[in-house]
Amino acid sequence: DVPARVAKREEDRPKRSALQARMMAASLGQAVNRQVSRCWSIPAGAKDAANMRVEIRIRMNPDGTLGAAPRVQDRQRMGSDTSFRVVAESALRALRTCAPFKLPYNQYDMWKDIIFTFDPKEALG
Repeated sequence: DVPARVAKREEDRPKRSALQARMMAASLGQAVNRQVSRCWSIPAGAKDAANMRVEIRIRMNPDGTLGAAPRVQDRQRMGSDTSFRVVAESALRALRTCAPFKLPYNQYDMWKDIIFTFDPKEALG
């Protein structure tokens, strides 16, 4: 009976081709970007802010709320580059302000743990 339950769990996971997965990931990234961009104000005083890309790891619950505190991936730069830290902190604030995110529940396996890139050039158009 136990092997049947394990097999059933495997069947419950969506089967996707690599192309489908990449397309879905891109679409999910755009969905998060649309929702976050309205909450994100890029700090005007940060030196070279328009050229700073900040990668933040986001863990989410199935309801779109944050499952853990978002974490900036480049911890070393956070400690050494004041301008980067200002931009990164504004990105973290935007994530906390905009949550919960509205994302397709049936794709939760793809967005429960993501690394989202804040790119001021994209946000500025």
